[in-house]
Amino acid sequence: MFKLICKLCKAIRIVHIAVTITLATAVVTNLHESSIMTEGLRMGVEILALTLILLLPVTAMWKVCMEEEITVSLMAEGFQRLYIPVLTFCFMVFVYLPSESFVGNRNDFVFTYQMFIPYQVLLMVVCSLAVSVLLCTLKKGLQEWAGAVLFGLDLAVYAQYMFLNGGLTLLDGELIDWSRFHVEIWLSYLVWGVLLLVPVLLMCLAKRIWERIRVFGPACLGGMQFLALCIMLFSAPASVYEMNLAYMTAEEQYTVSAKDNIILFILDAADNEYIKAWLEKDRAVFDELKDFTIYTNTCSVFDSTPTSITQMLTGMEFAVELTGEEWYRTAWNSERAVEFYDRLHNAGYRVNGYSIEDVLVDGYAGKYDNYRQGGGDAGRNMEVEAVILCYDFGKLSMYRALPMGLKQFAHIEDLDFSDAVRMLDVADYKNDDYLQNLELVLSDTDQNYLIVEHLEGTHSTRNGVENEMRYLLEMMGEYMGQMQELGVYDDATIIITADHGAHNDNSPQQAGTPIFMVKRKGESKDGMILNNAPVYHEDIQATLLDCAGLYDRIQDEEMFGRSVFDIKEEELRERIWYDRQYDDRYPEVPVWGVGKGFWTGCNVYYSYTYTGDTETLRQMVEEGACTQVYHMVEYKG
Repeated sequence: MFKLICKLCKAIRIVHIAVTITLATAVVTNLHESSIMTEGLRMGVEILALTLILLLPVTAMWKVCMEEEITVSLMAEGFQRLYIPVLTFCFMVFVYLPSESFVGNRNDFVFTYQMFIPYQVLLMVVCSLAVSVLLCTLKKGLQEWAGAVLFGLDLAVYAQYMFLNGGLTLLDGELIDWSRFHVEIWLSYLVWGVLLLVPVLLMCLAKRIWERIRVFGPACLGGMQFLALCIMLFSAPASVYEMNLAYMTAEEQYTVSAKDNIILFILDAADNEYIKAWLEKDRAVFDELKDFTIYTNTCSVFDSTPTSITQMLTGMEFAVELTGEEWYRTAWNSERAVEFYDRLHNAGYRVNGYSIEDVLVDGYAGKYDNYRQGGGDAGRNMEVEAVILCYDFGKLSMYRALPMGLKQFAHIEDLDFSDAVRMLDVADYKNDDYLQNLELVLSDTDQNYLIVEHLEGTHSTRNGVENEMRYLLEMMGEYMGQMQELGVYDDATIIITADHGAHNDNSPQQAGTPIFMVKRKGESKDGMILNNAPVYHEDIQATLLDCAGLYDRIQDEEMFGRSVFDIKEEELRERIWYDRQYDDRYPEVPVWGVGKGFWTGCNVYYSYTYTGDTETLRQMVEEGACTQVYHMVEYKG
């Protein structure tokens, strides 16, 4: 029976080694780039491979354990000898390196230090105890070897992140050209080889010295790092421990004013062509919207959500020469944006925005009343996923601790720590979520409301874009019905539009013409009206001010443009549409906030300047007759 068990253990050990090598090889050979793997599956495979690698010594010891009696005294002696070297390594990898990375790059994280470090400490304790106990089951001679290797590993990791990582970037998203680091790579391998070999030589050739330093050496190294960590944390800025997250609270998403309401619905990617299709097929879908005027000759300025919504709500003009941060900060701090929101607030309006594009949420400070910045509320409204967080910090520590030549396999360029954070106080964006939770209530204040709702729109294509458009119209009808039940419908101005129309990503080429529908305060009709006036997203701010009675047609046109109500159907008006595209005649560009390592497929704007209607723009796009090509400095989203 004993021989049979030994053979079985040997067979299991061989299978385990084979599986481990296969999985580890798959991960190392860029399995993460496979298009068929989801991020969750990829993370699971990498964790499984790492687990099998860490458990490899177990199968290697089974046969040894069967042939030699493991006594409690032998394990206790081994634990005293091995725990400090193991703990030092685990402390550096699981606590010190994540802490240093966090403090040194605070602005790249949306959570505080105390929100993640308990998980790292717990991981350090569990792993150090588990590995130490595991190694204690080895023969005494093998324990000596394990202690020497661990001490060498402690020294090598310390030397790597302290002295040998110069010139490497961290968390900036840029791909590294490893061919530039030939000297550094070989130097790193040389240092690792020497530091791993020295403890082994001392163990073999200088027993007395080795007996003195085998525990004292790792303890000193770990103590130095612990002292450095304490100094770093005591001298760290307050922002390390305080929430600096800017966000939009959703607590009033379904609250409307008991007085006057101006409501701007932005239904993502809802194109006028979908409206026209239903006007031809079945006008009954518009029955709940009979008081609206539908504008059929529309144009956005931009063809992407972040830039388009920012332009709509700030009036920011096209400026391809600006980087993403420059463009957004200029937009939200412009005289026009400040004057627009100040005028509304001074007139007693509460301005709430939901699910509006958050590329630069701190720009909403002073503009939106449901804007929040940091403080205890932000922490209470946030939940972190411990497994994902530890996994991401593990990859980051691996990148910093590995020899230079192996760092490329850590693949930190695609790390996004925001994936490990879930906001509890978030606005409903998905169409189904919004309709399911739609239950309007009246505000208990005496303020008028301007409400900006950005919803999923036709980006949800469950049954095709036209059927999704019908679903959205029914959802808007439900909203109007609830406003009528609350008695606030008649005094409300409601605008239903889109940030852009259909994206010009497919063949045949397509012009983006967003929907635009308006019901003005006190307006009641027997049926909807179609209007072919050439409206433009540059008109949004002027129109909103006009609806609030805050627009002076003589003085305000220069700053805010014209209200859509002043634009005549027969008017010839020059409009420009900027279509984001990829053109191989131009270099690729970095993505704002991410870096050069991420390619979006967009590096230029094709501008189309026209003076006709939507059919004119459609023909220009189909024929590729753009007016001008602008090479991006940075992709703004």
